[in-house]
Amino acid sequence: MQISSFDKKHKLVFASQAKKHHDYTCVECGKTVRLRGGFHRQKHFFHLHPSEQCRQSGKGMIHLKIQEYLHKVLGEDNSAMEVRFPKIRRIADIVWYKEKLVFEIQFSPIKACEVSERNKDYAKEGYQVIWILHDKTFNKFR
Repeated sequence: MQISSFDKKHKLVFASQAKKHHDYTCVECGKTVRLRGGFHRQKHFFHLHPSEQCRQSGKGMIHLKIQEYLHKVLGEDNSAMEVRFPKIRRIADIVWYKEKLVFEIQFSPIKACEVSERNKDYAKEGYQVIWILHDKTFNKFR
């Protein structure tokens, strides 16, 4: 479920503030998205032409709620959601600018080499990564 996108002026817009029947741009793949949802359904953006490479639509409600919670707790002036790092081709879930921290919320399985690559990439930008791992996926005996 995607809750943020860019408007025509390339300003980040959250689904709660967006308007239906307007075109927005996906923060990850750059394709056109629109708003859906309402009284019975959480407002979110959907791709007009889905892309298999875009991971934004795969984020679940718990992931998004954790993002929103961290953004609020860290301070909306000191942090940001879905921050693009063009040089390293990454989008951080949450960035806490004051402390130079990136928060990555991970619910799906991930390979150790991918974790290592992300950590190295963000380090190139001067950020340290804090991983928030879902208990059901990662706290298992194998």
